[in-house]
Amino acid sequence: MAPTRYVIVGGSAAGMAAAQAIRELDSHGAITVLSAEADPPYYRPLIPFIVDGRKTAGEIGL
Repeated sequence: MAPTRYVIVGGSAAGMAAAQAIRELDSHGAITVLSAEADPPYYRPLIPFIVDGRKTAGEIGL
């Protein structure tokens, strides 16, 4: 039987949580995340930490 294919629209925290939940239930399914953002998903509440120098952009990825 072919693996199930999943498509998640939106690469925000909710989209990444959905992908993680699917992976926990289906270790063989193909998961595609569609996002209009040019950058990889990141944790938006930490943006002020980048501005004040406590974090780098690479440290707030999901």
